[in-house]
Amino acid sequence: MIPIDLIIYDLDGTLIDSSEDIADAVNAMLADLDLPPRTQAEIEGFIGDGIQDLVARSLGPNHLSLKAKALKLTKRHYEKYLLVKTHLYPDVLEVLEFFKTKKQTVLTNKPQRFTDAILAGLGVDSYFSKVIGTDSGFPKKPAPDAVYHLLSAYAIQPQKAVMVGDSRVDIETGKRAGILTCAVSHGFGKLDKRKEVKADFETENLSGLKTILT
Repeated sequence: MIPIDLIIYDLDGTLIDSSEDIADAVNAMLADLDLPPRTQAEIEGFIGDGIQDLVARSLGPNHLSLKAKALKLTKRHYEKYLLVKTHLYPDVLEVLEFFKTKKQTVLTNKPQRFTDAILAGLGVDSYFSKVIGTDSGFPKKPAPDAVYHLLSAYAIQPQKAVMVGDSRVDIETGKRAGILTCAVSHGFGKLDKRKEVKADFETENLSGLKTILT
């Protein structure tokens, strides 16, 4: 087992299944613009690089001129749908409790206000010593800047930190920062995309961390 002092979790597809609420918000935006809806599977494939990329991919290349309006509409709708169907994955509370003596943080490409509201609404915000969203002053993942900040803030060596996520973006973030990486396969991240940047460890769900990290 690998000794760890800092765990950095991705949010969507790692700690929470937010796919239905995101899909509902995106499709409400598309309806407002008289555009055809997307399937949930399509929208899941667009998640991971932040709301601007989500909106652009949902619009498609022929409608990018509508992006500014679509972004405002998506944010407005998502505020309404934020916690309608979104839930923690089954093993999240167990894992957060298991590692409560470690520094546990969240690093996400989701806007900060949505992230904070979801973690508080699901009753897990107290487990995290730091939560970093896209508007926290750091470049979005896969830029390693936020990871460097966490390592410095807690005086933790890179070999004692791990990035846990479901997507290529998460694994690439950890690799760029020189920390350990663990891919979780229960999320939205496509397996073929994750394999472009191989994680140090892979687990089917978060509970697998208990057999990897100590």
